[in-house]
Amino acid sequence: APPPTEDEPAPPPAPPGPHEPGPDEPYEVEPPPDEPYEEQAEAYEPYEHEPAEVQEVYEDDEVELAWDPGEAERPWPEAAELWSCQIDWKPGYRKSTFRAMAAAPGARKRRPIAESAPIRWTLMGDADPDVPEVVAALRDLIAAVEAAGWERTDPGNDWFQQRFLWRREGEPGRVG
Repeated sequence: APPPTEDEPAPPPAPPGPHEPGPDEPYEVEPPPDEPYEEQAEAYEPYEHEPAEVQEVYEDDEVELAWDPGEAERPWPEAAELWSCQIDWKPGYRKSTFRAMAAAPGARKRRPIAESAPIRWTLMGDADPDVPEVVAALRDLIAAVEAAGWERTDPGNDWFQQRFLWRREGEPGRVG
């Protein structure tokens, strides 16, 4: 269409489409016809619980064991009478490590006594036995724990959970 001349008024703007509000109209979203907005609002319940705190385990922290060495069905009977140590996996986003976690005889808490070299970029994943760096870090930690005087016993549930007992006199110290 040719532009209007000075004598002709401009044509009125086209009306807004069904999904497009006009310049002076607020944009509103219509609820679906089978779910009235009022019913949605009444059914909404805000989240009232605080999220669980994520807590790092540091060198001096103790960790509650998932099993009780004093119960009748013990996965590790000697742990009720001897110092025990189990290698666990500590996943992280940038680095992960294996940790040797020791517990006093009959104790429900354990503390770290050694840690492997960090394994980079595991992104909170499980320890992968097909990755040579992971296996090497575990082997080095096992060797260090055994060199410190711990005796290897039956393994735990996961492929990396090697278990050790302290049969020597006195309390074991940190490894390495």
